[in-house]
Amino acid sequence: MRVMFVVFGSRSHLTIMVPTAWALRSAGHEVCVASQPNLTGAINDAGLTAVSIGEELDLSESIGAAWRPDGTFPGQTYTLSENRPEKLTWDYVHATFGLFSGMFGEWFGNDAVLDDAVRFARAWKPDLVVWDALTYCGPVVAAACGAAHARMVFGLDYLARMRAVFHRLAAEQPEDLRTDPMAHWLGHRLARYDAGPFTEDMVTGQVSIDPIPAWVQVETDEEAVPRLPIRYLPYGPRATVPALLRTRPQRPRVLLTLGLATRELGLPAPPLGELLEGLGRVDAEVIATLNAEQLSLVGTIPDNVTVFDFVALEVALPTCSAIVHHMGAGSTYSAVEFGVPQLCLRDEVNFWGEHDTARRVVERGAGLALGADELTADAVQQTLTKLLADPSFAEGAAALREETHQAPPPTGIVGALEALADRSRAALTR
Repeated sequence: MRVMFVVFGSRSHLTIMVPTAWALRSAGHEVCVASQPNLTGAINDAGLTAVSIGEELDLSESIGAAWRPDGTFPGQTYTLSENRPEKLTWDYVHATFGLFSGMFGEWFGNDAVLDDAVRFARAWKPDLVVWDALTYCGPVVAAACGAAHARMVFGLDYLARMRAVFHRLAAEQPEDLRTDPMAHWLGHRLARYDAGPFTEDMVTGQVSIDPIPAWVQVETDEEAVPRLPIRYLPYGPRATVPALLRTRPQRPRVLLTLGLATRELGLPAPPLGELLEGLGRVDAEVIATLNAEQLSLVGTIPDNVTVFDFVALEVALPTCSAIVHHMGAGSTYSAVEFGVPQLCLRDEVNFWGEHDTARRVVERGAGLALGADELTADAVQQTLTKLLADPSFAEGAAALREETHQAPPPTGIVGALEALADRSRAALTR
């Protein structure tokens, strides 16, 4: 069969999709990845065929323009992660989906992107479209070309949980107030391509491919949101093993990473000066992945810190005793994959479960966390020293690794995806 992956122009979101794309390719299926032109190189680096759609995506500019003068972000006022009953009113939930569809829909699925994607899909005729959970042009493309579609989850599935709240509250409203921002946004695009009516599975997928471990993923209705759990597999583009990382160190080795998204999207980052000063006081060998722009924000690099512009997580983590990171999905679940204790740095951004994930890592005894208001050099030194000295954290991380490995690898769901495409094909021929 032919499988078309659709993802907006973000390397970190592509990274999560690559193992599944290669599972399908290795099973003999044709695979391509459609995204904005700025992701073409990263797609090709993964050994996959790229389809350029729309114009270059400068997401850092869009995010920068969205910040309010008071320093808040719209997604912090109305957030899909909200779970306090007193906050979950109809007005709040409705506004949250209005913001979500309007902001992310237009950023990642504007008319130019959709026109190119639909034009290609109708010519190439994929049997299955796999779309990133923020890239809502995906289900529109699938409808426009008659393909089955699957949503690729990249974090805690707050959207599915909030969607259930939306439907419950909508049923309590007068009929004339039961408007649905997601149905409106998607329905307008479907009409543009004469692609049929809106259906609820266009919000959460006919099935959701879920690489987020069950011990941290939020609970949702399995009937409303069927899932295909898979094991998270780290993927690093153009990975090489530096000489320093080819042997076990004589003292504990610690990896510091703030992730690709922090660099590329202009998201808030922990204070590097305090971080490096604290790391410099710890009896450990520190590997820090920082680019020139990040380094320009700090003064002296401590003697025990070696800086690389980039080192793939699956290259660095096997010889590490701990990781210090920003709670991105790649860093978090790669650390779980290799059984490495984590020092989680929480900041004011909690879009996709960063705080909840940090809490669960700590609860499971696999790491410690520092909040933005706690992050000083002294706190970093004391917390990391404790993480390295207490063997219970390594034991907790090993237990999480073993539990997470119970999920099948991406190759284990190829048959289910083939069956999904077969059912869709059969329905079209009735």
